[in-house]
Amino acid sequence: MPRSALYALGCVLFELLTGGPPYRADSPLGMLHRHMNDPVPSVADRLAGVPDGLVRLVTHLLAKDPQRRPASAAEVYEILMPFGSVAPEIAADLAVTVADGQVVDPTMPYRYPFGQVPQREPLPPTRRDVVPRPVPADLVQLPSFEELDEAQDRAWELAEQERFTQAAELLETALRKVPKEQVRQPRVLELRVNLANLYVLAGAYRLALPEFQRLVGDLRQRPVPDQELIWGCRQQAAVCQVELGEATAALTELRFLLAEQRQAVADPADLFELRQQIAALAAGIGAVADARRQLEDLLGDVRGRYGAQAPAAAEIEALLANLDRLGDGDTNH
Repeated sequence: MPRSALYALGCVLFELLTGGPPYRADSPLGMLHRHMNDPVPSVADRLAGVPDGLVRLVTHLLAKDPQRRPASAAEVYEILMPFGSVAPEIAADLAVTVADGQVVDPTMPYRYPFGQVPQREPLPPTRRDVVPRPVPADLVQLPSFEELDEAQDRAWELAEQERFTQAAELLETALRKVPKEQVRQPRVLELRVNLANLYVLAGAYRLALPEFQRLVGDLRQRPVPDQELIWGCRQQAAVCQVELGEATAALTELRFLLAEQRQAVADPADLFELRQQIAALAAGIGAVADARRQLEDLLGDVRGRYGAQAPAAAEIEALLANLDRLGDGDTNH
């Protein structure tokens, strides 16, 4: 099971336990943003009495970094098994007698589901990215904007259910029929941005990265380029690079992006998220002293605008404390 599917399982478990999804938003883009950027909510904050082990499992399943999620469905199965046990007296009350007189525990199919027995040593994971399939030219029917809107609505329904891979496949199928001369139409660009973000949520970073890069080029060619959207696509592309092991290239791109935004934004404190991301990435590749300088500069700007007691200032101070434990590291990056 890919780790994107484990994320979806975490969303389902969260809703089963609390009665509501982990995130809510008023729009598809808002929902995508929250899934990718908001802190992971805790089941314990919404429902008292949930066993600590189950709270930890859901938190791990919802981790933003796929590498911090459980390694396999088998591992999740092993963790969940103790929570499926039924006390003997309860099992006796639940037991039913079938036609041939045999007493059957009706909870057994849920505690011992049909299917492959989980492996103690899971097989090497296989990748199931959403792979585009070419459509013969003579079979292509150009979609109307109504059809694109319908595809978007259906994809949004799937995304609300945390079925990100299926949502991406649906949008991809619809957009594949759009002729090249229409790919820069505002409605089509909106769908392409949603598709790229769905790729990220599905863990298909190798598909998301080139899509974000193409979007940057196409958005720049619009009569009135949406600079904020271009910056957002560039930042998302860097996120994909990090996930694909290209951290140094991502850091270089984010620094270029920060330099551009500094020229356009009056208050550098407004660039809090990007500057914090750069510092974290620098620390991740061993440039701890550089990361510390970035965070100290950011802390000064945040204190100047919001005050020394602001939550953002406390967050940066905590990050600096973590860096102190790492030491100076390599200062040559």
